Amino acid sequence: MTVQQTVRTQVPHVTAPPSPAPILELGLAFPGPKALLSAVEPGVFTVLAQGPRTGRDLEAVLGLAPRATCDFLDALVSLGMLAREGAGWSALPQHRGDRALP
Repeated sequence: MTVQQTVRTQVPHVTAPPSPAPILELGLAFPGPKALLSAVEPGVFTVLAQGPRTGRDLEAVLGLAPRATCDFLDALVSLGMLAREGAGWSALPQHRGDRALP
């Protein structure tokens, strides 16, 4: 038996512990697209492409639930889909005018 064979047989096979990464990636991949689709359906981007609006304005125009409006719009800000302007929200420059999202 050579030295290399001896070393190979004496080193135990070490395996990495199972990782939750694939499950976490799958679970965390859903909320972003869901928030985007939830904004497209009532026309959030279309209204904000016309100019900044407050949460109350958007509630009145789009029928958004008052209890969830600010959190919903802030989630869209954190996803890089809207901008926060003082007491209101606005479309990002690339989503205004002719380039507005549906």
